[in-house]
Amino acid sequence: MLNTKQQYVNTISRQQIIEKDRNGKTWIIMGIMDISPDQALAEKVKRVIVNRKTKEIIVPAFTATDRQLTNREKEILTLIYQGFLNKEIAYKLAISTHTVNNHRKNILAKLGANSPIEAITFAQRLGLLS
Repeated sequence: MLNTKQQYVNTISRQQIIEKDRNGKTWIIMGIMDISPDQALAEKVKRVIVNRKTKEIIVPAFTATDRQLTNREKEILTLIYQGFLNKEIAYKLAISTHTVNNHRKNILAKLGANSPIEAITFAQRLGLLS
């Protein structure tokens, strides 16, 4: 959001559907917006969409054309999904923890995710995880 000093600031926004029309389309939405305590600069918009009733993380639609993970990245993402820590992944794959961290960053960037959980959700929807 652009503030009064013409600077972009991170905000937290929550919306709730209040009413739908006869066709089931959203008609009235109530929203709350506040300045985020996290004002770290980011290259892209951070977003997390959660269905409050089902607790499901809703993933924005995107195509997988240029978001292909390498076999090693898929392997590391699968290990993250299985609950392994970076040190454990490094030991298991005989690579350094620094290399694991680089792969994690690449995975998040390729999938457009802000967290490993979001990356796992995206990868599952794209059929990238076994």
